[in-house]
Amino acid sequence: EGHMGFTFFEEDGDAADSNSWFSRTQVHVNMFTDGTEGVARVVAFTRPTELSVYVTLAVGARRDTYAGDSAVKAAVVAWGDTLLAGDPVRIARIIETVMGVAGVEDVVAFVGLASGAVYAVNLAVLLRQRATFDTSRITVATVLV
Repeated sequence: EGHMGFTFFEEDGDAADSNSWFSRTQVHVNMFTDGTEGVARVVAFTRPTELSVYVTLAVGARRDTYAGDSAVKAAVVAWGDTLLAGDPVRIARIIETVMGVAGVEDVVAFVGLASGAVYAVNLAVLLRQRATFDTSRITVATVLV
């Protein structure tokens, strides 16, 4: 009786060693059988389409302890890097992330798919898409108190 096996490889040809690689990298799956048919098949999966997200933030912060706009942008990008394919962009998570930056007292967040993000609602992401963030696409307007 035959059996079927799978070998997963990342783009560089190294065997994959964790579950998190699947949503972030191109994967080739070598499927083989040794049954009576003896037909080898190769199936290839490709990485999800990147969805560039723009973020506009209004931040109220304490003048004496605020870590700065760069720290806010870096925190949002770091949070965005944790999202997998199909994960929605949640406004509440962005606000929670920015509130964790030193000195931040209040945040209003908007997201969108173009410059000047104006949507104060969660951004839906399709299963074959992955939301991506970059500091160049994050605008921070800060009021120091």
